[in-house]
Amino acid sequence: MNKAPIFSRARAGLALLALGAAPALAADDYQLTPEEQAVYDALLGRDSSPSCDELASLTLDPVGTYRVLIEHATMPPWVGVRAADCLVSEHSVAAREDIAAWVQDPELLGLALIALGGLDKMDPEVALDTARLALEGPLADRARERILKSESEAIRALAE
Repeated sequence: MNKAPIFSRARAGLALLALGAAPALAADDYQLTPEEQAVYDALLGRDSSPSCDELASLTLDPVGTYRVLIEHATMPPWVGVRAADCLVSEHSVAAREDIAAWVQDPELLGLALIALGGLDKMDPEVALDTARLALEGPLADRARERILKSESEAIRALAE
């Protein structure tokens, strides 16, 4: 039986999360597949969660599963956050377009901050492109702060 977590749009939930507010509780019509549900259930723990490798072993399509959880699962709020972190750190090449959209949309500030905080975990080419896009967009001031904290000299140089 498919347990129905509380769903809402990631735009509202993660944007509110970034501002320190509780995400919206409005439900949408999306129903998790059994694999998506398994990853969701694994991410429920507040203080700990399985590694990205452990989560990926629960699904045949980790990138697709993470995308679904980012888009739909907002309760508890850390489910989408942890899914976004795995997408950034383990699948940045496959998620390049998603990450680019996050750092260019002020409504996705929470996701943008996850991406910018994960620059050093990304594929180097994706990280450089992400940093450039962020500095050219509406989140440039917030992005600059994060980019300057990168371990990569090439990434930091973009913000100096």
